[in-house]
Amino acid sequence: MSDFVNWYPGHHVARFVVIVAAAVAVVSVVALIVSWRLKRYPAVRHWVLLSALLCGLASPVFAAAFLRSEISLVTLPLLAALEMESAAGMAP
Repeated sequence: MSDFVNWYPGHHVARFVVIVAAAVAVVSVVALIVSWRLKRYPAVRHWVLLSALLCGLASPVFAAAFLRSEISLVTLPLLAALEMESAAGMAP
């Protein structure tokens, strides 16, 4: 188990990966649902899917910008509890 602990990249990288994965998943699902509803309009359907692809490719840039500026649209305190416990344990 100690070998895996050494491979942990840190909370910042974990947050980045979670944000990017969630953004790509949400954009992809929404685009697939919208394109499924546009079966009769292939040009619009492909435009929606291409837009989703571009949004998915741009999501790491936006995630890095949001993490760097510490702006949050939604806050889920999953890792914050771990950080507070570790900080409380280090207090004299």
